[in-house]
Amino acid sequence: MWFMEIESKNKIQSLDDESNPTYDKLNDAFKSLYDEFKNLGSKYSLLKKNHVWLLIEKENMEKKACIIIDDSIKWVNSRVKTNP
Repeated sequence: MWFMEIESKNKIQSLDDESNPTYDKLNDAFKSLYDEFKNLGSKYSLLKKNHVWLLIEKENMEKKACIIIDDSIKWVNSRVKTNP
């Protein structure tokens, strides 16, 4: 909001007409904010679900990686034992 000083001291005047909004303008602004809030809430829920899914996938891949590492260690150990 922009303000302009008037000649008399300590008085300011708004340069825009939004200093005294009507009920309709306030209601429209509220509806707009509420719609944006709902959209952000939906996006947050989707992101939260995706995050949980990614954590599960990460855990599964870590388990697979451990199995592969264990198998490769067993394979190397079996090769070392058979080829002294």
